Amino acid sequence: DTDSYSVSTKLEVFVDSLLNQYNGSTTELLEAARRDANLSALMVYQICYNKAKRKNKHLSWDKDLARLRNEIDMNNPANGRSPYFGDIMENFFLQDVNPDSEITTDSLLWIKSEYVLKTLGGKAAEAAFGQFLYTDGSSNTFSPCAPELTTRFKSLFPGSGLIPFLDKEIEANLAFNKPKTSDGIVFIDNSGLKTLEQLFKSYNGTPVLIDLWATWCGPCRKSFEHVKPIQDYASENDIHLLYISVNEED
Repeated sequence: DTDSYSVSTKLEVFVDSLLNQYNGSTTELLEAARRDANLSALMVYQICYNKAKRKNKHLSWDKDLARLRNEIDMNNPANGRSPYFGDIMENFFLQDVNPDSEITTDSLLWIKSEYVLKTLGGKAAEAAFGQFLYTDGSSNTFSPCAPELTTRFKSLFPGSGLIPFLDKEIEANLAFNKPKTSDGIVFIDNSGLKTLEQLFKSYNGTPVLIDLWATWCGPCRKSFEHVKPIQDYASENDIHLLYISVNEED
């Protein structure tokens, strides 16, 4: 469906049909069902909204998005129980802040966290902030600012049940960003490199085996478990191994 009013109306009708199944339930259960159904409907609408935005047809969708958004108390402490809450807040961040394309992955996590802490409070802020940090680790993004933000999370929410999970992700983050290296491993400063030709000048014509990879690529990371035979062969035959991360498209 490509019409904003039609989408929002269908979602509201569907939410009402779900809530009708809870007739006769306790007020507490009915309110929980209403909150969860509205959050789910909002998530679906945001998906449709984002598709319309990519086609430059989003202006007609803004009014209905604002209405659906205003019908939900985003600061409700129980919102964090919804599996969609972090994604919903990320969509709000993209709509409200509209971050510049020049923002790095690392600074993006920082700005998103600041946005959540300014927009939400209490348990809702804890849930959204914690989910942003957890996703950064579980998706193997490993933003360098994540350890500092995790320390901030702990100071703001010292009793949070999320802390053990975040600590586990930070262990992986630190292992990735501060790896144990040897004299045979060199991290190249690519800030001044614009072409592969510039990169290859430092090898003075010796053979180079190039491995293109990314932190989000599971098979790429898995392949590193089997890299020793390649390293041995390269060492014996005076071949340099060059690993180029393509985490960012540019």
